[in-house]
Amino acid sequence: MFSLTIFLGSGMWQLLYKTEEKAREAFVSCNRIPIGIAPTVPSSPTALPMTLAEHGRTAPAPFFLVDDFGSELLITPHSLHGAVLESMAETALGACERALHQQRTTFKAQQMAMADPALAKARYAQGPAVIDPTMRPMGNGRFPS
Repeated sequence: MFSLTIFLGSGMWQLLYKTEEKAREAFVSCNRIPIGIAPTVPSSPTALPMTLAEHGRTAPAPFFLVDDFGSELLITPHSLHGAVLESMAETALGACERALHQQRTTFKAQQMAMADPALAKARYAQGPAVIDPTMRPMGNGRFPS
């Protein structure tokens, strides 16, 4: 399974594909948009930006993307800010590796905390717990009265 995330202005849309070929085809179609079609930035605050027509160019036509699960997306080229293509199987493996790394880091931090003299001193300065959570009998096998 492959995912194509398209960034449109301040939002995004995700398309899903069963095969890498179809996902790559959609990704490449996002990259076929000509660069440098936007109007130029004015040189002074009072100057108006030049339009595409003044540059003698026309804006590229909107295009459609359709995924394998019923989503259809019409994109106007000026609203497209970027796209990310990912293999969901490899992404899942990456998420597992990040989770394992986090667990290893937590375990290492706990080991370091147990060995830290300042933390050990603070731990033992609190005194014993009021209630024994193991509910062990006290003294000669009796519960305290």
